[in-house]
Amino acid sequence: TDLTMLKLAALESNKNQDLEKKEGRIDDLLRVSNKL
Repeated sequence: TDLTMLKLAALESNKNQDLEKKEGRIDDLLRVSNKL
């Protein structure tokens, strides 16, 4: 049904947001380590 598709889409977008947050943290760590 449409509802399950919406739920799946919401889960996917949540996963993508988590990945972006993790990648952002990694970028920050790399920047900090480069300054040292």
